[in-house]
Formats: sequence, structure tokens, C-alpha cells
Amino acid sequence: MDNVVVSKILGESSDWDLFLLTKKLAAILNRFEGADIEDTSPYTPDWAEGTEYDTSEETEDLRDLRHSIFEWAAEAGNLLPGNKAVRSIVWHVRHHMHHQPGDCLYNLSSPWAEFLGNNPQGPQLAHEIVGWSGRRKYRAVSNSTLLDVLSGNTLGDVED
Repeated sequence: MDNVVVSKILGESSDWDLFLLTKKLAAILNRFEGADIEDTSPYTPDWAEGTEYDTSEETEDLRDLRHSIFEWAAEAGNLLPGNKAVRSIVWHVRHHMHHQPGDCLYNLSSPWAEFLGNNPQGPQLAHEIVGWSGRRKYRAVSNSTLLDVLSGNTLGDVED
């Protein structure tokens, strides 16, 4: 079912838009879980604040993750102008990838999960630890049977 029909059924619900954004973020995080995202590029004091910084030694995985998150953040920023969680995610991309790459994906998911948690009736970002490796699997949870059925996401999975 396309988004136009779904939006009409749900009455243009902003929860549907948040669910789709959450689903996209979960897919990005899942794609890069276990990837090589360590950045050994030289650090400069304004690195986390500026838009231009040395990325000479970043991995291809890191470059792809940064690009994917910035695209997601642009889409989220259009829907939620000035949203603190979106700004925080962008800051985490710039800061934690350089200093704490192992915690980067969790640090990216945390502000969004907290933002969504302020409305327990709306969509949520969940994760679970999978297998002995300790890898996380992220998923969007709608907290609505109707949204789950319409999205084809009855188990909350984000697999494409």
C-alpha cells in the first residue's frame, strides 16, 4: 500500500512519518553494525563543530555511514525543523566517530530513541543484542496494530 493511501487512512498522522523515519534510521544502523567505522584522521579542536574537517584516513564504511546519516538528518530536519534529537545525532556523527567509534551506532540511536520515548503511544526505536558477538539489531516499533499491518511490519523488522 502506498504512503498516500496510508496517510489518508491514518488522517495524515505525524506518527506515520516518524515511523518511516525511525525505520530508515534502524535500517542504516543495521547496515553498519559490525562495519569498520574507526576514524584515525587527525583531530582538530573545531572538528566536532565545523562542517569541514580532515577525513583523509576514514574508511569507506565510515564515509558511507556519515553520508547516510546526513541524508537521514536532512529528511528528519525537514519534517522536524530544529529538533534537538536530529541535531544531537549529527553532532554524534562528527564527534564520536573520531573518539569512540565502537560506541558510535549506539550514540546515534540513543537521542532518537529518547525523543520517541517522550510519546509512548507513538513509534519507538528498539534494539536487541543478537548472538554471541554482542551485535545490536535495530528495529522500528509502531505501537499500533493498524500501522504495523499497513506497513507490512507486523514483527517490527526493518529488513528490506
